[in-house]
Amino acid sequence: MDELPAENVYLLADVKPCKQDANEKGLLLYYSRSVGWHVAYYANSHMPDVTHWTYLPERPPIKETLEERLDQSFDRWVNRMFPRVEPATRALLRLGYEAGYQAYE
Repeated sequence: MDELPAENVYLLADVKPCKQDANEKGLLLYYSRSVGWHVAYYANSHMPDVTHWTYLPERPPIKETLEERLDQSFDRWVNRMFPRVEPATRALLRLGYEAGYQAYE
């Protein structure tokens, strides 16, 4: 008896993937005999010996930490207010910015 592929693993000769099958970046997971599983765009598997394809999951939501939000907020502010600031001045501005940021936290 022939072995059946796992659920949601499709034989490329039988089922061609389309844009709706791809994730938000247009990517799918393909199986190539020479390489094994690899990620490629839905319209082009990049390998001549691809036999199967399946869905590639979306990126899971990642919650930013307070430190990451502070870094991004400070970078936006300092680049807008002082686009040509020296590194030493930037460090001093960061201290004041953090104090104000934490006061409103």
